[in-house]
Amino acid sequence: NVGKSILAVQIAQAIASGRNIGGFFVSGKPQPVLYYDFELSDRQFYTRYKDFEFSPNLSFAIPKYLSDEVKTFAQFEKERLTEIQVAVKDGGFKVVIIDNLTWINGDSEKGNVSAKFMQEIQGFARKNNISVLVIAHTPKRNNIQPLNINDLFGSSMLANFVDSMCAIGESTNGHDIRYIKQIKVRIAQKIYHYGNVQGCKIGKNEAGFLSFIKLETENESLHLKMINQEKRDELKDKAKEMKAKGMSLRVIAEKLGVSHTTISKYLEGDG
Repeated sequence: NVGKSILAVQIAQAIASGRNIGGFFVSGKPQPVLYYDFELSDRQFYTRYKDFEFSPNLSFAIPKYLSDEVKTFAQFEKERLTEIQVAVKDGGFKVVIIDNLTWINGDSEKGNVSAKFMQEIQGFARKNNISVLVIAHTPKRNNIQPLNINDLFGSSMLANFVDSMCAIGESTNGHDIRYIKQIKVRIAQKIYHYGNVQGCKIGKNEAGFLSFIKLETENESLHLKMINQEKRDELKDKAKEMKAKGMSLRVIAEKLGVSHTTISKYLEGDG
């Protein structure tokens, strides 16, 4: 419940429309996108996006669920893979989003099973020159600790079959605040690491689209419970002293290594 599907739909719409949404995505040529949603019911999806018109380049697939003929998750997984492959070839899609691995693969917490599934996906993607985004759950975790590769089901095996991996973390700075952290990067630069995670706020934009809205980047520790009250009080005192000297919020934020949003909360007594 951290907003994985919200961000995934946002990515899908951004690619399909070629437009920047929420400050995350660089505008480019629109691409046809196929979104497989195993998470939301029709009613849930309508409630989230009833006021928004999606790009015609974005297609949402209604997956088939376990039938009388399908007795195991292995059979279910094989049917879904075939279903996706046929849909991609027939529709000419360049991007596929699968939401999520836990639904399509009931044994996703078992590394060897998840790895086999990801091998199939990776092989199909490379053969057809398409990009695939797979969403996955995490087990219950201690949010005192920073996010890492071991927080994902079957992580040690899965990581071998993906080019990049990122995670969404809940923040202690507000019920609607999240942060995004790069966990693995194979061919690009790791920008959003522990010392520079991307802060976000979940909300609807002016077009009525529920999305992640880009905030500041800052140290992951500032989103975790590991920052005790003594440390927060220390930062608040320093922020107040610097403000009294006439420094702007952004200058204070830069010097203390936190976002100006956090500094604003500290000065208002909300942090």
